[in-house]
Amino acid sequence: MVAGSRAPCRAGGVEVELHDFRSEKQHDVVTISENYLQGITLRDYQTHAASKALTLRRGILDIPTRGGKTEVMACIAKYHIEVENPTKGFFLVIVPDSGIMAQTYQRFLDRGLTSVGRLGNNHRELEKDVV
Repeated sequence: MVAGSRAPCRAGGVEVELHDFRSEKQHDVVTISENYLQGITLRDYQTHAASKALTLRRGILDIPTRGGKTEVMACIAKYHIEVENPTKGFFLVIVPDSGIMAQTYQRFLDRGLTSVGRLGNNHRELEKDVV
């Protein structure tokens, strides 16, 4: 959709109009290497997914079960904190339950992200860069 364009839509008897005012600004191409994270060699599809998400600055990543979604998130979080906003960066990860929160927290630490906090399940570590 072109910036400032309008897209009328009728669904369920309700007319909805979308106004998209995002800029069409070109962003620098970001390339994530296979050794970007500590303790793991990323697969080519993981580096491609992280690089594309960071270059486009938005999107939905469709990665199958056991495809390394947490590693791709860790790449994006690390780049965002270290490159995009090193002095005021903040990255929020939302997960559906406390078990996945514990796994994601530990995996981020294992991958070299040092400022990782948690919110939920009796944790309230909001002063960190990644929560």
